[in-house]
Amino acid sequence: MKVFLLLIVLLALAGLGFHNHRRLSDLHADQKKLVAVAAERGMIFDPSSPKKPVRVTRHPRADGAADARRFFHDLMALGDRLDAPDDATKRQIAEQAERFDALNGEQLKILIHEILSAETDDMETRRRQDLLWRALNRLTVDYPRDALAILTESSAAVDLLRWHASGFAENAVHGAIHRWAEIDPEAAIGWFTENSGMLPDDAARSLIHGAARNDLRRALDLIGELGQDPESFFPYILVKDGQTQAQQIRALAVVREWSAALPDEKTREKIVATSLLRLALGDGWEPTSFHTATRWIDAANLTPEELGWLMRGSWNSSILPEETGQWLDWLGLGFPIEQSADRVRELIHGWMQTDYRAAGEWLVHTPESPARTAALIAYARMMAEYQPLAATEWALMIPPGTDRDEILKRIHHHFPDDDPSAKEAFAEEHGIR
Repeated sequence: MKVFLLLIVLLALAGLGFHNHRRLSDLHADQKKLVAVAAERGMIFDPSSPKKPVRVTRHPRADGAADARRFFHDLMALGDRLDAPDDATKRQIAEQAERFDALNGEQLKILIHEILSAETDDMETRRRQDLLWRALNRLTVDYPRDALAILTESSAAVDLLRWHASGFAENAVHGAIHRWAEIDPEAAIGWFTENSGMLPDDAARSLIHGAARNDLRRALDLIGELGQDPESFFPYILVKDGQTQAQQIRALAVVREWSAALPDEKTREKIVATSLLRLALGDGWEPTSFHTATRWIDAANLTPEELGWLMRGSWNSSILPEETGQWLDWLGLGFPIEQSADRVRELIHGWMQTDYRAAGEWLVHTPESPARTAALIAYARMMAEYQPLAATEWALMIPPGTDRDEILKRIHHHFPDDDPSAKEAFAEEHGIR
């Protein structure tokens, strides 16, 4: 918006020589209004010097270092008002937050120096600790090398972070290494190699995970170079958020190629299997839609062996409950029951917990198939424990055989004790002894 307003002002100025006197007067009036609006929005613009650089900021800064120092002392001056702010203090806090967000890398380093140099009581030390944590996080985003220098060379910074809670300093180091490896893997790797002795024992993990966001193959090679356990990095070394389907498929190709050189067959299999599950269905924190997941599986051209591996992982936390029926249909059509039975049982159990009526409707309206039978057995077995009388109808829909007999016995076991004659009649009807 600021740039847009500035362009309007410049266009107004550029047009002065091309219009008549009346138009010129109109433009002067418009220009005056626009400059006023720009000034209200923090743009300092001198129409008498159109070539002078525009300062797009709310407050012109004559001295960045002084601004950083002033910010720290102004914030600390709020004191106890920060804990129970009135309306005026809330406005001041909002202003301080805006000033903090405007600090550049050099100013953040000056701010951190001020934080570490100040002599304060315990309450203010708590506030300094919080501000140091925030300043280091800000510095880490664009200047992770500088953040690491502070964390590894300043005992005062480490002590202040640990004053509030153990682990804060170590977490800050992990975050800075991860971010640096994400921005410039080779520089971060070189620094890590020279300084690993002063870092937390598991800092290599942050280096590898950060590098994976920039160059997956380089990160995978680092696992071996740094003597790490390959299995422990999967599947979370794979970046899924924000990636296209094509990028995810390329990631799978990289994992296939890299894992082929691993000496242990079981390790190779587990790594590819967990990778498939993450790339197809995500990490389980947010469900993946049926359309998105099945489209990826189709596009990835998985081998029959890989499709079998995909059947081994848990799915319930990764799918939308209302799409469970579609998944069951997909499993029934595309996979032999020997391969898909575990996933069918898992999905029907999860569906019963979220909407057992919908699960029952699917069973009633789905044509007979091995997948439907497996789902029906799982449904009736679970129903027998909680609603044994209702479970009888479902059990009798199962084809005669061991599974149906086992569920009828389970129903009998959970039959209400307040009607022994009905329980006895049930046993006699179904040959239960």
